[in-house]
Amino acid sequence: MKTSYQGLLAILLSSICIACSDAQSAEDQNQESSTIVSKITETSATSSLSAVEKSMKELETRIELLKSSRPVEKETLKACFPTNILGLNRSSLEAAEGMALGIATAEAIYTSEDQEQEVQIHIMDGAGEQASAFAGLALLGYLAESEKITPNGFEKITDFHGKRARISETKEDDWQKASIEWYHKKRYQIRLKAEGLTLEQLAGFMDTLNLQALK
Repeated sequence: MKTSYQGLLAILLSSICIACSDAQSAEDQNQESSTIVSKITETSATSSLSAVEKSMKELETRIELLKSSRPVEKETLKACFPTNILGLNRSSLEAAEGMALGIATAEAIYTSEDQEQEVQIHIMDGAGEQASAFAGLALLGYLAESEKITPNGFEKITDFHGKRARISETKEDDWQKASIEWYHKKRYQIRLKAEGLTLEQLAGFMDTLNLQALK
């Protein structure tokens, strides 16, 4: 791909040079174009590499901090879930800390009165030896833009409602589902999965959760 870009730029710049000065030799034009292309390529590659290196170093530092941190208590996670969100009542709530892998998690399910809408919300603390490994892989994935299109919907990693998130939406006739996943404070993985709601409707749950207690 790099070679193709250089070739296209060389052709473009050569054409410009010919139009501007018929007196300049073809050899001089090609030499000048190659020099400019090399400088553009070198600058672009250096800039991209610097950005990636910076992101990777920041991520490495973050993972080391999470690895040495103590997972939050389950009562703190349970406090994140209000009894009602946007008209849906909390029908279940579970939380665990420690466990065999030393990972603190909590999960709640919200349902509408007619049972037509359901939202499952899962929170995992990325602190600790095991959880930090999961967090590292997820945060690494969020660094890139990605998109997958299907006949009935899509899945992508992008900026969404002020957060770097993995989002998806599927619609078929009168049935639909959506999901949103992001890392709060680059530590707590929060995943929302909905049945009977659009992606934008589910987005309303993002700011309704009580996340102030999560330090």
